[in-house]
Amino acid sequence: MNKHIHKYIRIRIGIKRREEYKCSLPGCTHHTFPELVVGRESICNYCGNIFYMNKASVRLSKPHCGCLSKKSGSVKTIEDFLLDKL
Repeated sequence: MNKHIHKYIRIRIGIKRREEYKCSLPGCTHHTFPELVVGRESICNYCGNIFYMNKASVRLSKPHCGCLSKKSGSVKTIEDFLLDKL
């Protein structure tokens, strides 16, 4: 069994076109429902960083870590935050 971190994309499947998330990595056949993806690790579809899926990323067809959002520049690392406080 090949364990890896999945790179999710949202697809619509079946006659009723229900939403599912599938892993887009070659050779992986993993599928799951959107409710079950929240809190799982995923690979960003744009920058390749690992992040945890949240409610905002579940709404996207190609989930990302926030690297495309305008607010991503304002996020500080823990070290930067602590240095500002000292």
